[in-house]
Amino acid sequence: MTEYTNLADLRSRMFDYSPAFVSREARIEPDRLARIETTDRPTIAEIERLAEFYGLDADILAELPIRVPGDDGITVLALLDEFHEVSALSRRRLVAAANAARDVVELRALLNKPRGYDALHARHHPPIRGSRTRPFQQGADHAQAWRLALNLGTRRIASVRDFVRKIFPEVAILHMDLGSDSVSGVSFVDAKRGPAIVLNTRGKNENPLVRRFSLLHELAHLLIDATRGHSLATISGFLMDAQLEAEQRANAFAVRFLCPERELRELARTEEPDQAATQLIENWGVHYQAARLYLQNVAHVEFEDGPSDADVDASVLPHWLEAEDWGLDHFPASDVPCERRTAVARLAAMAYSKDLIGRDRFARYLGVTPSVEVERVLDFFSLDLPDDSDD
Repeated sequence: MTEYTNLADLRSRMFDYSPAFVSREARIEPDRLARIETTDRPTIAEIERLAEFYGLDADILAELPIRVPGDDGITVLALLDEFHEVSALSRRRLVAAANAARDVVELRALLNKPRGYDALHARHHPPIRGSRTRPFQQGADHAQAWRLALNLGTRRIASVRDFVRKIFPEVAILHMDLGSDSVSGVSFVDAKRGPAIVLNTRGKNENPLVRRFSLLHELAHLLIDATRGHSLATISGFLMDAQLEAEQRANAFAVRFLCPERELRELARTEEPDQAATQLIENWGVHYQAARLYLQNVAHVEFEDGPSDADVDASVLPHWLEAEDWGLDHFPASDVPCERRTAVARLAAMAYSKDLIGRDRFARYLGVTPSVEVERVLDFFSLDLPDDSDD
């Protein structure tokens, strides 16, 4: 539990936001914000806006001193060095992603679906043989054990997006422009959020092969690093932060889950280096940079200088573009933020169709005003209108 004297203390110490940024983003006039941060009591509406902005429960902000539980996913997120290295706008969007993950949990409860948090920890995790201590070896061992447990053999994964949705339905996959090219993805697991994976729609993830890798990288954090009773929040960069053991482990898991090591060694034995890399890219859907590193580190293949990232991105085969499509462009309501167009929208549409929530609340889950034609979202998911559409 961490205590903050007032809202000003919370804003500066926990989130490192300026008063001007909070005033603009939370839609509270600067003078009014200054007063409620120090002397005046906020109104219910102001508390609700700040609660959404900070990703915390309203009742936490309503009492002084403000006591934020240490096991809250937002607390874990705000303690990460990476959280404070990105811009204030990126931090704001990371919190918005956490809010979307929380809404998935709420909607699962409304629909009487098993909590993703419980389902993740109840799942049988395959035993890992041996006791190798180097992180990249641990990641490789976990990938091999999971492929074996899922009876994948040497099969290739045609679409990682569809694979995770089918095999790990308890994991919510969300997408968001996180405002920074250095962030590839975020994952959350706590009692209120997740398990959820948020992929950044900017930067290297615009390449569908990188998206495949990023999604499996975040899945590794959920399968390996998440433990019952402990909150998890991670901010990942593609093949970055190599000094961090968890990142090394997740990188190794991702690439070996895409292409088992035995298959890679066979490629390295029978093909020239560039041809082996091409096979990994075209047939196994491994991103070029990851393919080269995989061949170099595991099969000790030497490469001459390769093409630029731009050349590689432009050469991605069309079937990968289709297999790993974001699924965002054809969403019927353009005002809905992209992080709410997938799992949040689908679950909220189901709840609205079943009369479990009213129209205004449906719009709120979608992140829009009730004036938006939210019924089009029901059509998008092939759901019927509720019997009573009044809120």
